[in-house]
Amino acid sequence: MKTRIVLFTLLSIIAISCRNKGCIDPLSPDFDERAIKDDNSCTYDGRLIFWFDENTKDNLEVFGVNELRIRTDGSFAGTIELSEWVNQQPACNSMDGFRQAIATNGEDSKVVAYEVEDDLGFMITSGMITVPNSECVWIEVVF
Repeated sequence: MKTRIVLFTLLSIIAISCRNKGCIDPLSPDFDERAIKDDNSCTYDGRLIFWFDENTKDNLEVFGVNELRIRTDGSFAGTIELSEWVNQQPACNSMDGFRQAIATNGEDSKVVAYEVEDDLGFMITSGMITVPNSECVWIEVVF
């Protein structure tokens, strides 16, 4: 009888500890709030950051532009007002520029198609860029 109790207790502990493994980093999209032990399953999105300087802002204002519209992989991603210009490339962890998380879905990177047009409908720039998992990639919009 004692052997059965000890065996049952050991099996219960093993079962519980296995269920509580997972990603314990709340910054990861894979975060599991029930996880107690890290099993190295955390992945991190890449970040794509669009930005422009005062010179580009001034050049666009001459044509009556107020904002830029950003599309990634064919879908509308958001806008950035001309008043949001910065003097230099923003830091990865700053809030400057337009930022978009790029899900790499566990892969090392993802190739993203992008387009930037003004609010008058004219294309400013477009292209393809590789966004590595867990890293920032910057696109400076120049006009």
